[in-house]
Amino acid sequence: MIVRFFHHGDGSGRSAVDYLMAEEVPKFDENRNRIKGATVKRNPLPVCLDGDPDQMALLIDCDHRKWRYTSLVVAFAENDAPSDDEQREVIASFEAAAFADLAPDQSKTLWVRHTHMGNVELHCLVLRRELHNGRALNIAPPGTQRYFNAWRDYWNAKMGWADPEAVEHHRPLRDVIEGKDRKKLRDHINGLVIGEIEKGTITDHTDVRAYLRTLEEDGLEFKPLTEKQIARRKAKGQSLIHISEPTRLRRISY
Repeated sequence: MIVRFFHHGDGSGRSAVDYLMAEEVPKFDENRNRIKGATVKRNPLPVCLDGDPDQMALLIDCDHRKWRYTSLVVAFAENDAPSDDEQREVIASFEAAAFADLAPDQSKTLWVRHTHMGNVELHCLVLRRELHNGRALNIAPPGTQRYFNAWRDYWNAKMGWADPEAVEHHRPLRDVIEGKDRKKLRDHINGLVIGEIEKGTITDHTDVRAYLRTLEEDGLEFKPLTEKQIARRKAKGQSLIHISEPTRLRRISY
């Protein structure tokens, strides 16, 4: 089981609620680009477990602040298969952790269950406003991920659910969400570099950088990484070559 907080929170409350409850939603490709005209039907349909969808949409949309709600999901592995009672226990436990020292009527949440992907996902919208005096209420400010990870680890250990930190669940490669133009450019350059490797003209990182410089004739501009970027990438074991977001003049950073 994992806990993931999304970056949404400054848009329409009605749109956020409708998306959670919708029977049919837009379809996206592996890079999260919307596929024009394609949709996915949720089967089984979403189930509202706790809260009032219409009330939540109204409370979010009447807030004058920019950040009006927090969006998150408590997602289980397919083999976890928590029972209805266990799901409600998890919801109650999460709220106890998120709203510690607050009265039950000081916060407002909406919990919606999705199972159409084969696993149980408990999606939640949290009003970013404390209801007694109207002050801002952010349950997940920067630095709190460790707190919620500890809560997650407790439940995974207690119930024997899948541990996302276990080696067997680590991914050898990280998915990258990118625009269509950037992906096309990256794939083309990768193909060129692989071709040179197969011919034996590229044997190490220095050769790669030298070869990329020859592509400047095609309108590519090299932008060196800063010392901080280099140190951060080395610490994470990442490549020192990447393609920046496409601009009117294509750029490659190395």
